Amino acid sequence: MAKVKITGHASGTGVLTVTAPNTSSDRTITLPDSTGTLLDENSSLPAANLTGTIADARLPDPLPAIDGSSLTGTFDVKVGYFTKDISDGTASQAITGVGFTPKGVLFVGSQQTTAANFSAIGFGTSSFTQCITQQTSGNWLEAGSRFRLYEDATNARSCYVASLDSDGFTLTWDAKAGTPTGTMKITYCAIG
Repeated sequence: MAKVKITGHASGTGVLTVTAPNTSSDRTITLPDSTGTLLDENSSLPAANLTGTIADARLPDPLPAIDGSSLTGTFDVKVGYFTKDISDGTASQAITGVGFTPKGVLFVGSQQTTAANFSAIGFGTSSFTQCITQQTSGNWLEAGSRFRLYEDATNARSCYVASLDSDGFTLTWDAKAGTPTGTMKITYCAIG
């Protein structure tokens, strides 16, 4: 038969008291077959020492709603589109109604002509704009530090992100190349 031994501390002077609860039922405390320290409400327990699963009956049903007001690392997204008369001269174009200050903007643009439909895909921040664009040959190429859309081999319009504003962004359009005509439609995805 195993024995139970209670050993006092050689340097301590306090009295440890084991107190029974107010109960009329017999209770048994089974000690683990290992060396260690018993836990109480002031003890810490490393998460690595926790194993097993929690029974479903111990979880509230339904689970409580979580308030996300203090979450960090979230972001805003707004998708929209705008048009540009590509025959006009150099100009700034403010896009508003986004609802927040973007950190960057993705662009997909197209220009329908009688001959073909030309497209461009790009992105911009307040200090950087880049795109790939389709030429009349059907090939795609990098368009440098501009969002550029070709109407044909000699006529094109290009712009860059001049600023990211509190409710959208502003584009600066370069002088037109050649004599482009028509309306460019650009879909954007602003990310904040």
